[in-house]
Amino acid sequence: METTSVEELTTTREWATAIPVIQQLWAETDASAIREWKDEPDYRLFGMYADDELVGVKRWGSCKAHLSNCRF
Repeated sequence: METTSVEELTTTREWATAIPVIQQLWAETDASAIREWKDEPDYRLFGMYADDELVGVKRWGSCKAHLSNCRF
């Protein structure tokens, strides 16, 4: 049986794991730009895990001013 969980991604390593998932929606955004989001106030990232594998992400907080559409 598959085990799922949702956890806030807070470490640099967790964010690095999330970058390929985020780039499925934001393909034009490079990894360094995504890493910068971590330093924004009020920006939190949550990961959904299935059997300890990151399968999805969800942001919480305000979007960067230059992003016209926050899709995740």
